[in-house]
Amino acid sequence: MRRLTSPALFLAAVLAVGVAGCSSSAVVYTASRAEAEAAVSEARRAVDRADRSAALAARYDLGAAAAALEAGDLDEAVHQAYLTRRRVRVAALQATLDDAERSVSGADAEGGRRLLITDAFQTAQTDLRPAPREAVARVASYLLSHPHRVVLVEGFTDSTGNEKQNLDLSVRRAAAVKAQLIEAGIDPSRVVAAGYGQAYPVAPNDTAEGQRQNRRIEITVADRLDALPTR
Repeated sequence: MRRLTSPALFLAAVLAVGVAGCSSSAVVYTASRAEAEAAVSEARRAVDRADRSAALAARYDLGAAAAALEAGDLDEAVHQAYLTRRRVRVAALQATLDDAERSVSGADAEGGRRLLITDAFQTAQTDLRPAPREAVARVASYLLSHPHRVVLVEGFTDSTGNEKQNLDLSVRRAAAVKAQLIEAGIDPSRVVAAGYGQAYPVAPNDTAEGQRQNRRIEITVADRLDALPTR
């Protein structure tokens, strides 16, 4: 049996509180038809935006929400719609942790490996969201067990605001991730941080989803400082 790591325990806690904790059909509110329809519509949009694994995890609850709405059980429709959105978020968190584990464990490859952490920040903020913070913690754990390796942390923004503000914001985002690694016990000399503002987007900035993808951190692990990539 695979031992649960810290991120896995974190996911289990989220799942226990966010899903099992709201699995009861007993509710204390009375939803209007408009509220129920809006909740189901938002849940459907969440599933449509999610990747395949997250969508599969939530599709059963979305069906239950739609069925409850059709039957006129408005409170249950709102409840199941909430559960749908929660499952999408939990599945996305798991995908982030899995990506971190695969990328970091693959750093033994020649030239290092890059970990892309999208939707890492709220707009104009430098505090990592919970799932990205867990991914950075996984990087720190890897670096602690591989003391000969070094890491490059690159911060990016979406196109909200002007270029000068975004450049400064991206530098502070990269510095915040470096600080987390140092707090975890990584020697500062092993961590290089840089910010590039809104340059090098990975998605169009004309949609909210694209902006979420561009509010990101990229982490590259390599054997030597001179092996780290440059832009």
